[in-house]
Amino acid sequence: MVRYLQPATQIRWLLFIVFCLAGCDVSEPQKLETSLHLSGPTMGTWYNIKVVSEVGVNRDFLSKKIKTVLSDINGLMSTYDHGSELSRFNQLPINTPMEFSSDTVIVLKMALDLSVETEGAFDVTVGPAVNLWGFGPDGRLKNKPSEIAINEALSQVGYQALVWHSDNQLSKSKPVYVDLSAIAKGFAVDKIAALLREQGYSRFLVDIGGELLAGEEKSPGQNWKVAVEQPDAHQRAIQKVISLRRMGVATSGDYRNFYEFEGERYSHTIDPRTGKPVANTLASVSVLHPSVAYADGIATALMVLGTEQGFALANKLGISAYFIYKTSSGFEVKATDGFLNYLMR
Repeated sequence: MVRYLQPATQIRWLLFIVFCLAGCDVSEPQKLETSLHLSGPTMGTWYNIKVVSEVGVNRDFLSKKIKTVLSDINGLMSTYDHGSELSRFNQLPINTPMEFSSDTVIVLKMALDLSVETEGAFDVTVGPAVNLWGFGPDGRLKNKPSEIAINEALSQVGYQALVWHSDNQLSKSKPVYVDLSAIAKGFAVDKIAALLREQGYSRFLVDIGGELLAGEEKSPGQNWKVAVEQPDAHQRAIQKVISLRRMGVATSGDYRNFYEFEGERYSHTIDPRTGKPVANTLASVSVLHPSVAYADGIATALMVLGTEQGFALANKLGISAYFIYKTSSGFEVKATDGFLNYLMR
């Protein structure tokens, strides 16, 4: 058994993978491999992709295809790239329609649907508050935001200000700032999985920054094993192992991406309703869904809502979710019935 660990430089490491794979059969003239691992930096984190194929995989060809997909998504949706499609929209004056590419349209529409579905716990326009608290392109806090600054940021938050003029044309009725970081990595996982299927590969595991999607069985009768991490900032250990096939998983938590400023601890998850970092007892929540983009977004919303409200919403929506929350004596867990079906006994 081989335990695969994410590189130490990864910003958000909430899941890690346990692989059990047979050896490789490499044909040098054709450069084909029956099991393949590809990895590299993307979106401020790291991607890891495992492919198993009876017919063999061309490493160089597939690697180039994957890098192209990731580069294209970054060029569309990054807020760190001032020339990206999303950044150009954020720079536009109000009431100025802009046409978006098909991929950005898909992500925007899913994000807006999530905003409605969660009654604003997920809000694609939360960017001004994210930036204010030092989790955006401008870097860490220099001074703790005042209530006046928070209210000013909140005046620029509100998904209702985004107006569709056609299937791919959007404008804003007030100077909102759209940030897709809570859903774009999940979308990238979905896109890579679609690419692999198009290339004829059905047995794979795609991971970008801890958001994962499993294809068909790793080997006959054996699913992919994915471990949910314990919410401990000082060490990495397995909380539970889940068995996946044709399923994605995304996790949101407050114990990896945070910082301390003047003696206070701030989570990177910002509540769009208050404009402040979440401060509830929920340490992490993992969501299962065939669409990792959806799982990514809804996990963020559940993190904002906290254990009780989040658990209630997950049950209402039929979401398979696993909550780890803090108590006076340590950590406790709650899981919806759907999630329990995937836990390794």
